[in-house]
Amino acid sequence: MIRRVIVLAIGLACGIAVSQVPEFVQQYMQRLGGQLDVLSAQIADLETRAAEAGLSRDAYVMALQTSVDPNGVREGDYLAELPQRFEAVRLAYADLTRAAPWKRGIIFIRRYEPTTIAATWGDFRPGIPVTTEGLGYGLVGFIVGWSAELVLIAPFTLRRRKPARKQRREPVAGPPPPG
Repeated sequence: MIRRVIVLAIGLACGIAVSQVPEFVQQYMQRLGGQLDVLSAQIADLETRAAEAGLSRDAYVMALQTSVDPNGVREGDYLAELPQRFEAVRLAYADLTRAAPWKRGIIFIRRYEPTTIAATWGDFRPGIPVTTEGLGYGLVGFIVGWSAELVLIAPFTLRRRKPARKQRREPVAGPPPPG
């Protein structure tokens, strides 16, 4: 009886934990969207500054990187990485928004941004799984947790008690029946 309660409790705990995957991915996507907005603005600003200097974007960045001013070099290095960062975030966000809800967890694992995950986790607020997606993840988590618990407990339950044999009742010796 206690074993069943433990298995059920662990299954429910895993179900609840895994049901939060869609909510975490959704909050992660919001952060990616915000990063896209900021990176787009930074690239537009870079383009404007390069045009004002009468240079292409790449020539402007190169001029900063080869500057004698250490601050200019640092700025040039930062600006040189900006387009790649923008493209990585854009691709991750586009893949997640195009994916079917059931596939977002897999896409998330493939294209995660470690710093964005850390920031999302720091502010994460669990959601109630009232969507089909959340309930589905919850059910999968429950089954995984329940199955894992059964596997972990199995080695300790191999020594099962032998069922008690029914004993025949021998008639109690007493006076012979009248007759």
